[in-house]
Amino acid sequence: MSNLVSGLLSNLRNTVILSSIITLVVVGGYLQHAGGVDAIFVQAVLRFLHLVFGIMWIGLLYYFNFVQLRKMPEIPAELKPAVSKYIAPEALFWFRWAALLTWVAGVLLAYNRGYLVDAFALGLTSGNPQHSFIG
Repeated sequence: MSNLVSGLLSNLRNTVILSSIITLVVVGGYLQHAGGVDAIFVQAVLRFLHLVFGIMWIGLLYYFNFVQLRKMPEIPAELKPAVSKYIAPEALFWFRWAALLTWVAGVLLAYNRGYLVDAFALGLTSGNPQHSFIG
């Protein structure tokens, strides 16, 4: 059993597939128990996605600013092409998508909660300063 679990979790593709299957089972169980999708469920999913994508985005930002940028001068010249040709493009790909998906999930959540226009207007339309920080 231990070899099976370590085999599943040692490969990123297998880990994502296993996580997706577990998520579908949990969500399917919830939907069957709750009797369908309601506004609270949609908001919970959007909050979760916003949080996960935001963590990925900020984590990659920290990697670029505190790890890669600081350590690049110390890397031997013959190894620098490996970083700039293989590691950085992959990290930048995920950084861009994480940033976009964080923003999209946040916009969808604000729309679902009913304060999208107020968030974009920085709270000036309703006079509610709470939404100025979101915008």
